[in-house]
Amino acid sequence: MNTYVGHVVMNRVDDTKFPNTVCEVVKQGGERKLNRCQFSWWCDGRSDRPTNHTSWHQSIRIAREIYFRKSSDPTQGSLWYHAEYVSPYWKKALLRGPKIGKHIFYKDTGRITSADRDNNKSAST
Repeated sequence: MNTYVGHVVMNRVDDTKFPNTVCEVVKQGGERKLNRCQFSWWCDGRSDRPTNHTSWHQSIRIAREIYFRKSSDPTQGSLWYHAEYVSPYWKKALLRGPKIGKHIFYKDTGRITSADRDNNKSAST
């Protein structure tokens, strides 16, 4: 698990617009149809059974750190993200956050702080 995905999940758990448990957030939208959930790795139809035990144990450690708030949030409170090679229709309604690796993160405009405004101005110039 990438730490940034875990932080987006926890940011959603903390936000009143989303379900209030990790499982409900991850499974949201994928109850009935393939590839319709919020996190594509959950409803892609592939097995979720771990095949690399070392990676699995590392993922559990990272997930615990994020869940128990022992890890700083590199997404800066983001609730959405997408890969850099796609351009979802919804991104224009949100405030762009950091780009981490090949992913771009976004916040709800209701969560904008003055620091966010300053960062967004410098990112667009």
